[in-house]
This record gives sequence, structure tokens and C-alpha cells, in this order.
Amino acid sequence: MIGQIDLSSDKPEANKNNQSTKNYEISLVYTFQFNRPAALIADYPVICNNQLVSDIFLSLDLKDNQRKYPLPINHYMDVVKDDFKIVPDGYEQIVRLPWYDDWLVPAHAGLYAFKYRPFLLQVFTLDDTDNPEGVTEIKLSDGFDTYELTDKVLSEFSRLGSDALIPWGNYMLQVFANEDLVDPSMLEFDGDKLIVKNRDYTKQYHLILSKREGQYGINQTKRVWICDLIVRRK
Repeated sequence: MIGQIDLSSDKPEANKNNQSTKNYEISLVYTFQFNRPAALIADYPVICNNQLVSDIFLSLDLKDNQRKYPLPINHYMDVVKDDFKIVPDGYEQIVRLPWYDDWLVPAHAGLYAFKYRPFLLQVFTLDDTDNPEGVTEIKLSDGFDTYELTDKVLSEFSRLGSDALIPWGNYMLQVFANEDLVDPSMLEFDGDKLIVKNRDYTKQYHLILSKREGQYGINQTKRVWICDLIVRRK
């Protein structure tokens, strides 16, 4: 793009605008020209106006993108056959839904400070946005896309109830609106059904499920994770 500024020959005029110092005004003409665009590249967010954007509209490398789970092991928990099993830390991934979402847990979330480690991260949209009194409901027992929580984890969330919204038990549930943690007063959780009261559909919402790090039983010598079964394929 080429631009040109043409200044007038008029003398600048002082304009105080009720200020203690003088401002000067000048008139000018700015002319620019540009060629016809040869290409247009648009980056879409994962959520746009409360609608999930399909991966066909995003610039993604389906072969090399590390967020897409390897086909043989769609999630590292898939290789766990017993209640406890040594799993190489190379398979240690977060279940990310949709897989192409690149949102990262903000550092101020306090997960790692409280020794929690996220194992499932999901984007979700708000329900009934036309109703200012409406709410969004998410049931853990319904699963997440092609994944579901194991009975052990579901029973632990059920036992915790609303305490799962705070860093207290072995598992924790959090909701983020963009980069901001949604206050627990805007949430209700009975151990299975989560109710989100937020109504601002212009924001992106993420559900994070985390587990207290000590429950993994880290073996620093062998550099492996000893994990119990958390997530499985439906």
C-alpha cells in the first residue's frame, strides 16, 4: 500500500479546548492506493459468537500437530489395563476437546501452586443465550465427545460435590471465561451436574478437570508416571 500526505498552506490555528496549554490544528489530505489482494488469510478463534468453529476453517497441520493424539494411543490412559500401571511420561497428555484448541491454562489459575494437574480440558458453549435467566448444564456422567470418566473418578466427584470447585480434594473442577477463572458463586455442582450461570456469550468458556499431583505417584528415579485410570474411550 502506498500513501501520500498533502498538507494545506493554511497557518496552524491555536485551540486551547479549555486546557492550560495550547493545541494546534492543521488540515491535511491523506491519499493511499493499493493493489488488488492476491490472498486473504483469516484466523478464527475456536469459539465465535458462542459457536464452535470447525477445524476445516483453521490452519492446522493434521500430521504434525502435537495436540492431535497419535492414533494407536488416543490418550495415554488408553494403555492402562489395571488400576495402577507404570506409563512412560512421553504419553502423558491432556485430553483436549476439540483437539485443535490451543488455549493454555493461565498461570494465575493456581493449579500447579496447589499441586493439581489437569487431565481434561474442553471448550463449551452456553445454552439458551436469549434467556437472561438461563443456565448451561454439563453432566460429567454423560462423558466428553468420545471419552468418558471412569466410575472411580465419577464417584470421587460425587463424593466431593461442591467442594470440587475449590482446591481441597483429590479432584477439582474449574471453569474459565477467556483467561479469567469463573467465581465458584457463578457455578453449582452437585457431584455430577455442573450449572454455569454466566451469560456473556462473547467469551470463550473452558472446563478443566484436574487431579491432585500427589495421586500420580511420581517416581523421580525412573522418570515415569504411575497413574490410575482416569479417562477411557466410550
